[in-house]
Amino acid sequence: MSYHFKIFILLHFATIGFSQKEPIASYNFDGCRLSEQFQFTESAKSSKTPICGCGLENESLTFDGSQTVRFPSSLNQLFYDDFTIDFYVAIRPGALPVDILSVKAQCSLDSSINLRFLPQTEEILLEISQSSGSYNPLRSVIKRKCWNRITIVRQALNYTLYIDNEAVDIAQVGTQIIPGMNALISLSGSPCPNDAKLVGNVDQLNFYNVALNPVDLNSSFYFPNTIINQDTTVTQGSPVPMIVGASCFDSFIWKPAGSLSNSNTINNAIAMPQATTTYELLVNTNNCIDTSQVTIFVIDPENKRCDELFFPSAFTPNSDNLNDDIGISNSFIIDEIKHYEILDRWGGRITSYPEKTGRWDGIISGKEATTGSYMYNIRYVCDNKEYRSSGAFVLIR
Repeated sequence: MSYHFKIFILLHFATIGFSQKEPIASYNFDGCRLSEQFQFTESAKSSKTPICGCGLENESLTFDGSQTVRFPSSLNQLFYDDFTIDFYVAIRPGALPVDILSVKAQCSLDSSINLRFLPQTEEILLEISQSSGSYNPLRSVIKRKCWNRITIVRQALNYTLYIDNEAVDIAQVGTQIIPGMNALISLSGSPCPNDAKLVGNVDQLNFYNVALNPVDLNSSFYFPNTIINQDTTVTQGSPVPMIVGASCFDSFIWKPAGSLSNSNTINNAIAMPQATTTYELLVNTNNCIDTSQVTIFVIDPENKRCDELFFPSAFTPNSDNLNDDIGISNSFIIDEIKHYEILDRWGGRITSYPEKTGRWDGIISGKEATTGSYMYNIRYVCDNKEYRSSGAFVLIR
């Protein structure tokens, strides 16, 4: 089990524990199984023997353009109230629109939900309709990766389409849309003959009877085949563990490999650059290549600038394990902290730290601080001389 997946598990169950937003049905398709992993409901059914492929961590369900997977009718209870359908998909398109997910009994606009990929425009199209007079399309160009996360959320009469945790389109419908009794939730199962069946893979399909929000999505993201490290500044020769998201890979390459130890592994590589270096990871999975990069800026400790204290200009404390707190980036120049505080926009003290390693997590008196500008004020000693540094930064939720 990878380091990041352990983090994901902790975050996932923390989310369940505090927000109670646990799925009512979850299918991870490991071992080609179509069973619901918590036995909350019945197994899905495939039109042919399931095939396994490389997934986010283990296996995923492979679609070869000829099969359909249908889910039990008990899941149709979702559509009577708020709901979320959340999954990862790897699409290998052809010339025709690709049927990904549908809830419809016949090829019409009556009481249906349809999710397709349009190869000509590189768009994901979500169609929500009660009848021909209440047709609501949600669409967005997709930055196609080996894996894309697609999330459909209904809250009251609002439908939101998320792609890779970003809300890309929203529609407000005029009435509740409840698919017909025979309209089962299906992967690659649309009854419309002009749609091509899916060629690709699906993994981590979850159904919720609540509307997930961006914080929920960010806290459970797998970061498929992606370097999680942020750009950072270190002293020459300092080790930097390279952390990679979920990756069930066919092959991978680190570049440059010269200053990486354990470059033959994807999750235990350690960078020790002697000069500023941009590292790139290329992952080949399901005959698709993902790339990601991180830059490690290197400072020679003999040439350090005591008057250059680096403090980030923004952070995003949304529990996604990326940029969740804020503090001094190059604390190695500090021999002693004299004063280190975080202030609100009016100059009121929020918190202070006795150590140079102090980092603020965006919490004020046990509550989440709001989006906006905040300030820092620092006095420190470097090479027997005292310096001051102050400035503003932005908290983004």
